Amino acid sequence: MSIGIGTKLATVTMSVTALSSLGLGAPAFADYGPASQHQVEISANLPSNLFGPGTGGGIWLWIQLSGSPAGGTGDYQGADCLHHTPLGPTGAVPDSGSTSWSSDGATITITGVTVGGTVPVTITVPATDGHYTTDVASVFPGLVPTGTGTAHVEVAP
Repeated sequence: MSIGIGTKLATVTMSVTALSSLGLGAPAFADYGPASQHQVEISANLPSNLFGPGTGGGIWLWIQLSGSPAGGTGDYQGADCLHHTPLGPTGAVPDSGSTSWSSDGATITITGVTVGGTVPVTITVPATDGHYTTDVASVFPGLVPTGTGTAHVEVAP
């Protein structure tokens, strides 16, 4: 049996129309509701031997922020893996929970995040969407000395 080009085109058109009706072409913020303001991804890595031989680690987080441009609430998921540091237990620990955040227009400040299972941290990131590379202390003030480690931060709508 031979299927003509017109039949194939009609099948493809119907498939695309069906997928569009499911909302698969909607912007990403629609998945989190109309109050979604930002998504923040962080990959922060501590150098080896920061706190002595055999120490180091990293913190990796995804944070969704809802509310108004001035602040609101959010959720986070991630993990950290710390090795013999004063910041928490040795080994990998899952991180998840609810957050609060505020913005002064230049910086987003996120509170309510816990790493290492028990260590509450404050997170600061730029309020402008983009990719940033900085030190860990700029993202997690007070957690480690200024200039320590490397943090990659993505702020997206």
